[in-house]
Amino acid sequence: MSFTISEEEYKSIVRELQLEDTEGKFSIAHLRDTLRHIGEKNIRITPSIGKTLFGDLKMKTFHISAVNRIDQIASLVGPNQKKPLSSFTYMSSSQLRSMGGIQTEGGIIYELIGTALFKGTSDIMSIPDEWGRRWLQYYNVIPTSLTNEFNESISSFNKFNPKPLLSNQKEAITYVALYSKIVEDFIKRHRDEIEKFVTRERGSSYNEILIQQFEVKDVLITINNVSSYGSSEHKWLSDYLTLIKITDRRDLNEPELRQWKEYNKMFRQLFDKISSFAKGDITYTDDTNVALTWVKERGGMIDSTEYSKTFKDKELTENKTNKKMSKKIKISESQLKTIMERRHTYAGDTNEEEKFDIDQLEDKDKEKVKVTKPEEVEEQDSLMNESIKNIKNNFKRFL
Repeated sequence: MSFTISEEEYKSIVRELQLEDTEGKFSIAHLRDTLRHIGEKNIRITPSIGKTLFGDLKMKTFHISAVNRIDQIASLVGPNQKKPLSSFTYMSSSQLRSMGGIQTEGGIIYELIGTALFKGTSDIMSIPDEWGRRWLQYYNVIPTSLTNEFNESISSFNKFNPKPLLSNQKEAITYVALYSKIVEDFIKRHRDEIEKFVTRERGSSYNEILIQQFEVKDVLITINNVSSYGSSEHKWLSDYLTLIKITDRRDLNEPELRQWKEYNKMFRQLFDKISSFAKGDITYTDDTNVALTWVKERGGMIDSTEYSKTFKDKELTENKTNKKMSKKIKISESQLKTIMERRHTYAGDTNEEEKFDIDQLEDKDKEKVKVTKPEEVEEQDSLMNESIKNIKNNFKRFL
């Protein structure tokens, strides 16, 4: 199996697969990690795959992160940033109330508006590599009914394309490009089935949406209720928010006041840093219940029943669409006569645009229409005679 790519395609693949380091230079380390994922049949979620499955999907999502990851969030903001961030539109109230992030300490919620690269209905177990690229294990993208076909495609690829040496950059890129092309073509070929598989209801305490090229709107800063984070970097923020609440009831004593001054300076730095990239309001509180109303007010979901209903509504919409496509049509007598003349003037006519089924008519219209045999139809042979006989039998109540 041969495969060639142009210089333009080569550069495009390097960019889309992010085979460059932070200075824009080709990275052997990036390539090595990419080849490892390919060996495990993982799928790199690229803009091409995202557009195939979901189109250019602009949407609002939410992300829970920690104090020590503010700089990381800031680095991902903007229309030119390609690294995706794991976010959600639904999180159960119990999990949201804990304010624990996914693989982070949590405590800060960001409202994001950007482009969805991949839209999962549960935890899709995306694997971030060292450079922020996101990979999915193939069985979280490819349905069981297509697994054998997918594996055969990859096996055929491996048979004719042995893993290249890292020292041969062009050959290695070509290898990566071919794998990417095979995967993307497979997804395009089975787009409907795969889209239905990845967007099905799976049951989870939250969904995972990979979003990129986003902007940050509002931000909520609060404590987290995860006991394992009691001695973490977030603890000072929790203590500070608690001290603020105490000041509503009484004056702080000397030790508390010293602590408050220290923490207040740290908080101002944190606040200013978030303000540098967040375009909306920044709210802070020690009450994590506020997170529930905060997310709901901005269009997020926190109720599992409500979230489950979205799948049922989607199914109902699809069913209505299918019924609409097969809905009875209205047609005038002259239109029907023209269509019937075209259909039956010549035996064996198979022009798809001229085919018409009397059963498509609404019953009330059938009663109004008088179907007559076109005068120009000549009974050339027995086949034609039989055809006319069948027409008479089928539509005799209209003759």
